[in-house]
Amino acid sequence: MTALLRSPILDLHEARPVHIIGVPFGAGAGLAGCEFAPATFRAHGLAGRIAATGRPVARDTDVTFTNELALLSASAPARNVGAVATALRATHKATLEALQAGEFPLVLGGDHSISMGSVSAASRYARAHGKRVAIIWLDAHADFNTPETSPSGNLHGMSLAQLTGERSLSNLAGAQVFTPIRAQDVTIIGLRSVDDGEERALEEAGIHFYAPDQVRARGMSAVIEETLRRHDPATTHLHVSLDLDVMDPAHVPGVGTPVENGLTPAEILEAASMLAASGMMASADLVELNPTRDRDGRTVDIAITLAAALLGIAASA
Repeated sequence: MTALLRSPILDLHEARPVHIIGVPFGAGAGLAGCEFAPATFRAHGLAGRIAATGRPVARDTDVTFTNELALLSASAPARNVGAVATALRATHKATLEALQAGEFPLVLGGDHSISMGSVSAASRYARAHGKRVAIIWLDAHADFNTPETSPSGNLHGMSLAQLTGERSLSNLAGAQVFTPIRAQDVTIIGLRSVDDGEERALEEAGIHFYAPDQVRARGMSAVIEETLRRHDPATTHLHVSLDLDVMDPAHVPGVGTPVENGLTPAEILEAASMLAASGMMASADLVELNPTRDRDGRTVDIAITLAAALLGIAASA
């Protein structure tokens, strides 16, 4: 496995303690398995590997929730909406409490629908402190569908649309959860799977995005530098949402929605390390690990290395 070493940039002993928030939930996806991810991270020793570097780990907990009846009509093209609403409310509560306690919430999915809870909590916390959230969405998918445009009805493909105002599901978790997030403050990196209904919506919203070919042509460091320049460090709470399918399935077989022509682990490691070094990041998600599809722990090992990088911990063989 990859050894995690102390970052040469961040003083990990002085950094905010990490609160690992596991969300064992997969009903927002079209394939079962993501609900086992937090237990898999724990079995592979994520918390211990982080703590051994000097970065304090305050807590390592899973959120708990029970399913509810659907909040929309049965005919609405949004699958398991009641269960998703319950999970994201629990995720929102845990993330907000971690931020209020002075901790860095590292939210482990679970499928990407849980980001509606974590990102909205970050936005709510930032607004209370005179800041606004910027989102870097490392993902093969736009996640910008609505129930009206989604070909599958899977809510993990609607997260960004809901967070930035396309709120056909405005009753999904209650108005108190969905605090405003400007589409212009969102950057998607690794995008290569866009549904017909999403393409026009992305352009109209003004979301910034980079396909893998653009990243390769310019270099990941140039893309991250350009992205960070769009935000004022003094007024920005940066939230990074890392979907493991941003990488090519040849490297990470253990994801639920693989897409060919993805980025490499080295490219995502570079991005995560630069974002941590920026000093702007205050919360993060790591989602869509599907242990039932992994091979020899390959995907979870890469995921743990990336989690460490998001926390400012360097990696070496």
